[in-house]
Amino acid sequence: MKHAESAAARWWSQTYRVISLSMVFAMLFGGLMLSQQQIASAESAATVTASLNLRSGPGTDSPIILVMPAGAAVSVTGDATNGFYPLTYRGTSGYAHSDWISFGGSSGSGTTSSGTGTAYVIDGNLNLRTGPSTGNSVITIMPNGATVSLTGQSSGGFLSVTYNGTAGWAHGDYLSSSAPSAPTTPTTPTTPSAPSVGDTVVSTMRTTANLNMRSGPGTSYGIITTAPNGSSIEIMGDPQSGFYPVRYSGNKGWMHSDWLATGSASLPQTPTPTPAPSPTPTPSPAPQTGEVPVGDTVVGTRNVTVGLNLRKGPGTNYTAILVMPGGSTVSIMGDPQNGFYPITFHGTKGWASGDYLTTSSVTVPDSGNTKYTRDELIQIIYAAADKYGQPRADMLRVAQCESVLDPNIVNRSSGASGLFQFMPGTWKTTPYASQDIFDPVANAEAAAWMWANGRRNEWVCQ
Repeated sequence: MKHAESAAARWWSQTYRVISLSMVFAMLFGGLMLSQQQIASAESAATVTASLNLRSGPGTDSPIILVMPAGAAVSVTGDATNGFYPLTYRGTSGYAHSDWISFGGSSGSGTTSSGTGTAYVIDGNLNLRTGPSTGNSVITIMPNGATVSLTGQSSGGFLSVTYNGTAGWAHGDYLSSSAPSAPTTPTTPTTPSAPSVGDTVVSTMRTTANLNMRSGPGTSYGIITTAPNGSSIEIMGDPQSGFYPVRYSGNKGWMHSDWLATGSASLPQTPTPTPAPSPTPTPSPAPQTGEVPVGDTVVGTRNVTVGLNLRKGPGTNYTAILVMPGGSTVSIMGDPQNGFYPITFHGTKGWASGDYLTTSSVTVPDSGNTKYTRDELIQIIYAAADKYGQPRADMLRVAQCESVLDPNIVNRSSGASGLFQFMPGTWKTTPYASQDIFDPVANAEAAAWMWANGRRNEWVCQ
């Protein structure tokens, strides 16, 4: 019996070990399966609510990999960093801004409950939209400090609100439960009193573009009037901070020296040809309006030395069509007239002063930023226009006129830089002053912000 009991005990011992090992294996295998399920569940399906850049890193300073169209399906693979989600789109991994990512769809699906009560618009004007995405149309623009009522829903970072009796959606990043301390209306800039302008004319100059006359030597001073391109300006003293004290059309004020040139202040006129020894009457001068045709045969090329007007005829008395940036290459279409060459620039024909055309190469400073395709730059401009409720077509037209959609271009004469050709002093007055002026996203958003704040007239191109 003793031997039988020992055999039974050994059988139960071996069986117990098998069962124990099986349980341990099941626990380990089950744990592995659970980890795989947890990893799989970490990838969340989402939708792009507007044309959106996929970048190599979590910030607007990271290069753009590609542009995802509105409605594109993506997989979010982690938590947001600096407002950017890591995600995968059609097998390509990168980062995209969370404002245009919806986990419930761009048309309002996936809406969840949110808090109710009173909130205030902060950090500038805010769009009230028909739905919870930037793809929805703008109902109205709520000013900084405006009071809204939260109605209890949220989706994709947007909150349902009521403003002045109108229901809609607004982005939660620009709403606060605390009223802003600053007044809702702009305060008068704390600029020093403008220096007086003397009564003695020391010289005369002419404007090289439509130029604002301001009450003081800086862009923070109010605009008194605008002198058209080619106007005669009386200089009343030495410049201060880059602005000359001037007198024009009976008004005294200050004008920026970058758009004033020495030389004859009067507009050049078409010279009268020497009469031939025949009864043929002398031809009349070319009219100041209309258009002088340009031929179709290219006879050479020139390089533009500074930002230069392309005009409808051979003289500054003809209307400017657009501004060609310094460093541009143009095609010469014939012999000059009155010092102006007939040219073609990016498919547009016109006339340009030979004083600013050269056969030598022109080196234009380049910021070295990542190059963008034309379509990418157009989408960047459209996104900036939508952000501040400005017309897309108008902003694109001005950018094309100012920089020919080159975000790295610099006007060597004035220092104007980037997609919308910001002067350094003007750039410092925008909320984007700490960012790279050559970043097309920052440059376009700074322009849209200025337009939204009544400063659109500061661009020559309109």
